[in-house]
Amino acid sequence: MIFAREIGHFLIFGVLLVDENSFELRKTNVTAFVTADITPFSLLNKIEQEVFDLIENNPKITRKEIAIKINKTIRTVQRITDKLVDKKMLIRVGSNQYGYWEVIKK
Repeated sequence: MIFAREIGHFLIFGVLLVDENSFELRKTNVTAFVTADITPFSLLNKIEQEVFDLIENNPKITRKEIAIKINKTIRTVQRITDKLVDKKMLIRVGSNQYGYWEVIKK
């Protein structure tokens, strides 16, 4: 019998094997229960996804324009774009003034 038990913020899966004299708990491979592939895109929070979508739709958009559209500061947008670059989802081509964003799709 397969079971799941919530302990705090964790969900523990296991297999309960029953014979007539004893109960035995064995660990199982939790990844067998994961059905979706995890990609960098699935790990974005709401604001990061908004920034990514804006850049994907307009690669020449500036950080200032993004900040206005999502109602955040330019510094916040810079931190988010830096994270997206670190996650290898974006690269900046050219200079800050005349360059553009390139979306990396895998």
